[in-house]
Amino acid sequence: MSSVFGEFERPIYIVNSIYVIITVLGMYMNTLIVIATVNTKSLHNSCNVLIAFCALCDVLHQTIPIFGLSAGSFVVLSIGIDRFLAALIPILLYAIGQYYLMFAYTIDRSVICIPPEAFHVYAKTLWSLSSCAVYVTAVLVYCAVWVILRKQHNISAMGKIFRSLFIIMVMVVLGWMLTMSGVMVATLVFHLEGMKMYFVHEAVGLFVNSSIALNYLVYYMT
Repeated sequence: MSSVFGEFERPIYIVNSIYVIITVLGMYMNTLIVIATVNTKSLHNSCNVLIAFCALCDVLHQTIPIFGLSAGSFVVLSIGIDRFLAALIPILLYAIGQYYLMFAYTIDRSVICIPPEAFHVYAKTLWSLSSCAVYVTAVLVYCAVWVILRKQHNISAMGKIFRSLFIIMVMVVLGWMLTMSGVMVATLVFHLEGMKMYFVHEAVGLFVNSSIALNYLVYYMT
């Protein structure tokens, strides 16, 4: 009986093997971040809690993809906004109330087992646009924090942790840009469909997953 992957069987097995390695490393390292945050009282502040939540979302991204994939991007932005407010209005920041919102939508249909395919019709376009908007906004917020810290000549612990966050943000954004660019080129330039498009999704998704797996190393080394 012929394989459902056809001529792409060997390349897909190779890519999936790389995914397994990256996923195991990413889950292990991001879980260490969560555990360290929970067990260390000095890390029980808004920024570090958001970092831990982002790490948790990255674990979910690699286990329950669509929730972690979507939540993780917004937490990256949330961390940037938190540091922006901490640098600009530190006293007022802790007086702001906290709200937790969740939106759910499901549809009964068969999809290819890759995260973006969980969205249908216009939802996929809206998800792509909102993800791009979130990351562009995150870049602007992080750059604003960087400017504020430079003007304040801030070389304290906040400056050190922001340097780590900035490096991670650059890695994540580059990972997303390379992934989205690969998908767009395959769709708009080469007009790929079916199994060829599935393989492209598998291959370019390595960029995003690699950036997720490297978070722990950045925190440890910087």
